[in-house]
Amino acid sequence: MNIAHINDSSGFYGAENMLLDLLQLQKSRSMSVVLLSLTSQPSKIAEIAQLADAQGIDVVNWPMKPGFDVLSMWRLMGNSRAEGINLEGVKIIV
Repeated sequence: MNIAHINDSSGFYGAENMLLDLLQLQKSRSMSVVLLSLTSQPSKIAEIAQLADAQGIDVVNWPMKPGFDVLSMWRLMGNSRAEGINLEGVKIIV
């Protein structure tokens, strides 16, 4: 099963800690997991992305313009489909 978790946080707080735990749990159950880290500053890698990478989790740093970047989201969806990641049922919370 291919699972992508999309995150746009630059800090590391409670939700990010829980997400990192979930990524590790899913990986330990032989699931293919990836963290898609959205960033408006391509030169700055989010803390959760650094920690996930250090723990052997696949990380994709996805550059986006500040605000709701429709073109980048469209490209992200196309790239995910090409990688076999189903984004049906994805909820975007702004």
